[in-house]
Amino acid sequence: MGAALWRGRTGPERVQFLEGVQSGAGGALSGLRDARGSLLISIGGAWIVGVPAGMVLARAMAAPVEGMWLGLVLGACLRTALYLPRLGRTMSRQMGSVVTPEYARPGSVLRSGRSSRE
Repeated sequence: MGAALWRGRTGPERVQFLEGVQSGAGGALSGLRDARGSLLISIGGAWIVGVPAGMVLARAMAAPVEGMWLGLVLGACLRTALYLPRLGRTMSRQMGSVVTPEYARPGSVLRSGRSSRE
């Protein structure tokens, strides 16, 4: 199924999809007060990997525009691959410190006398 998403797609379409995933993950990281992590991942993936890879591929390929897009797609893939595990680690670390209110715990008795499982 995953390969079917990429077949027949152009470079800009692939980058837009990955940027959408990164936007959500980056916003979640910022909301979890981890803005430094998303900044470093963005700079590293775009400027340290994506643009230089695009420049090398643009010179190496017969079609320089496609080479540049391929480099940008590689940078976007790297950023997405780094964002998602960081988001998972940050969420699991911070969710361990969340105190669940009594009324939200499974099996607790609500004020009306009913169980929360009903």
